[in-house]
Amino acid sequence: MFETALFVINLMLAVLLFIKGNIQARGDTIRLGSAYLFVTLIIIPQLAGFPGVFRPAPLIGSTQTPLWLWGFWHFGFGLAILRYAWFARDPTAHGSSVGRSVLVVTASVAAAAWIAANCTDRLPNLMENGHFVYTGTTPLFWMPPTAATVAALIAVARLRSTSPERLWLVVGLVASCMDVWLNLHGSSRFTVAWYLAKLGSLATSAAVLISLLHDITSLYSESERANALLRTLARRDGLTGIGNRRDFDERLAEAFHAASQRQLPLALIMLDVDFFKGFNDEYGHLGGDACLRQVSAAVALGVRRPGDSVCRYGGEEIAVLLPATGLDGAMRIAERIRADIEQLAIRHSGSGFGVVTVSAGVASLLPAGGDSQPSDLIVAADQALYRAKKSGRNRVACPSAPGAVPATRYPATVA
Repeated sequence: MFETALFVINLMLAVLLFIKGNIQARGDTIRLGSAYLFVTLIIIPQLAGFPGVFRPAPLIGSTQTPLWLWGFWHFGFGLAILRYAWFARDPTAHGSSVGRSVLVVTASVAAAAWIAANCTDRLPNLMENGHFVYTGTTPLFWMPPTAATVAALIAVARLRSTSPERLWLVVGLVASCMDVWLNLHGSSRFTVAWYLAKLGSLATSAAVLISLLHDITSLYSESERANALLRTLARRDGLTGIGNRRDFDERLAEAFHAASQRQLPLALIMLDVDFFKGFNDEYGHLGGDACLRQVSAAVALGVRRPGDSVCRYGGEEIAVLLPATGLDGAMRIAERIRADIEQLAIRHSGSGFGVVTVSAGVASLLPAGGDSQPSDLIVAADQALYRAKKSGRNRVACPSAPGAVPATRYPATVA
């Protein structure tokens, strides 16, 4: 169970680090993934060489095989981390590919497994009668994994970067040092220290995996926030800050569908700045931009219900969408907006009114099955806007009226 958990954790960690390193083109991250792939793969021959896992006798080698593999494991992992720390100072240099790293790690594990399985009769005995041996040349075996693990911890701790990944790697290496010390201090298998060492091995990889999963979660949150911002910006007019044509089209389709489902009227106001070309000629395009911003802000202030929307339809034309609003109510809102813009008193010498004004066309319909389309509402509001302009501008009109409706007929109150 311990080896299976360790295999799964390290495999996940290696794959995630390889993906991250490949996407970011960072050789140091790929090298860190190689270190955990080494641990993942060396677990396989260690399981096969451990007595009592699959059958009483080891599948490969002898009872000494898993001990030698344990030494190769910690020594190789320590060296891989040292390599990572060495090149981490300049992650763009000495690039490393995932494919080459996998091949090198696989060959290294295969060589370690072959030595541990076939050369133990020529190597010192590391265990006798269930206890570790610390006499003769045997201590030389325990020194390399210990030295490599401690050196890896010091090397990573000395890195200047304080990224969460490296901070957690330090935590994992502390656990790895504890794993080595407890294994050697336990002096035999199945002691308390031996079991604590296994927990240390799990903590070594789990700490970095947790940090990586935390980074992924943080990146997902940041991505969602960025996407939400992009969606908002994609539907906003850069000049005026109100909705753009895309926003209008989407809102109209949604509002039309809702009106059809609920059998409620849907109204549209199309506003156009009077003599705007002359305003641009007189005051320049920067002045025209400033004028459009002021007019748009006034229109947005005149629309007070949460479900209503204001969008720049195109050029100097602004559309106001009013769900659940009949013609009379929409006419009153349009007149209030028209009056508010006139009261801004934006000077316009090219207009007969002396100030910037707008003309408004108002239409409202009750969607009935497939007999009407959203475009019908736009056409009707455009026709009304044409009537308002033809009748002298600075007024509100609707398509059903025989001509322009005088502005004074509709007081600035909502029906």
